[in-house]
Amino acid sequence: MNLEQLQYICAIYETGSINQAAKRLFVSQPSISSAVRKLEQELDFDILVRTSGGVQFTERGLALVRYAKRIAEDCSAISSMSDQAQRRFRVLAPRYSPLENAFTSLCAELMDGDDFEKYDMALLSTDWEEALTTLSENRAELFVGIMPGKENELARLREQLNTHGLVLKALARLPLSVKLSKTHPLLQEDPFPFDKLVEYPMVEYRRDPNLPPPVIGMQQLPFAFPRSHIRVDIGNMRTQFIARTKAWGVCAKLPPSHEEKNGVRYIDIPDTCFIIGYLRDPRRPVTPLEKRFLALLKEELSFLQPS
Repeated sequence: MNLEQLQYICAIYETGSINQAAKRLFVSQPSISSAVRKLEQELDFDILVRTSGGVQFTERGLALVRYAKRIAEDCSAISSMSDQAQRRFRVLAPRYSPLENAFTSLCAELMDGDDFEKYDMALLSTDWEEALTTLSENRAELFVGIMPGKENELARLREQLNTHGLVLKALARLPLSVKLSKTHPLLQEDPFPFDKLVEYPMVEYRRDPNLPPPVIGMQQLPFAFPRSHIRVDIGNMRTQFIARTKAWGVCAKLPPSHEEKNGVRYIDIPDTCFIIGYLRDPRRPVTPLEKRFLALLKEELSFLQPS
């Protein structure tokens, strides 16, 4: 018997199938099936009952799951006690200045000490699927992202996350905004004429034109597809371009100070319901670095409504 076999058993129980467990753990289905059979032979009882409709745990199999979970949690807790685990903090996130500010503040605090070189700190831009993979493989501590805010959409999202052994914690409600130059002619009209945006170019932050828009749900906005587009893959360039032209963009809402600093205005889009939240593996203990980062992030998001 080994820890890997017990992890396979837990994954099958949590995902409901060998196939889904294999996807979560990034191993082949035959490898998991073989490992389970070897464990059954060693223990001399059936853990699973295999049927055409899937697998079911036997009574003793369920008892094994309870023990296996305790062992896996204890092993994770022991690993987290190491200095290396306590000093590693890797965050996956889209480009969003409050996130960047919180991470910068955390690093600045650590630099006030004498041993900053011992820390493994990283803020990495990634997409949704890559983030799930990276967290499942314990190569990062958090993914902070923008997600649908409606209850039915969140329920489906949490179901997807469960297959990866991850949980979602909401931080704040996040409206989407139209970003324009502070001298844009449409700002002279009241109420703001969203339908007239199609007459002006839209600037998109997108590395690959074949990928979906970076903000989940932007495809559903009635004015998100104007007659002309400009694509950039440098975030600051998009803001500068909008500030100096009549182009516009869609983005997550930012603090009021960002408007004055960059010469732009943000107009909240009605009926957009999103949240900003983070994903993590609940089996991994919260480190002091993670706790401090989340406190700094909540300060940066204080201009938003709590979720």
